[in-house]
Amino acid sequence: MRRNTVLQILAAAITIAILAAIHQGLGLILDRFSRDFVSGLFFGSIGMTIVFMILIWADQKRLAARRRTEQQGSRNIIDL
Repeated sequence: MRRNTVLQILAAAITIAILAAIHQGLGLILDRFSRDFVSGLFFGSIGMTIVFMILIWADQKRLAARRRTEQQGSRNIIDL
C-alpha cells in the first residue's frame, strides 16, 4: 500500500476512536442530568447556533457593503 493510503486509514481510525470516546463520555455525563435539562440544552444550543449564524451573515453583508462604497469612493476620486 502507498504511504498516503496508510496515513488516511490511520487518520480515519484515530478519528473514529476519538468520536467513540466523546460519545461514551457525553453519554455518561448526560445520563446524570434529567431529560428536561438535556432537551433544553439541545434546543438552546440549536437556538444559539441559529442566532450566531444570522449575526455572522449580517456582519458579512455589512462588510461587503462597506467594500462596495470604498471602491465607489476611490473611483469617484480617480474621476475627479
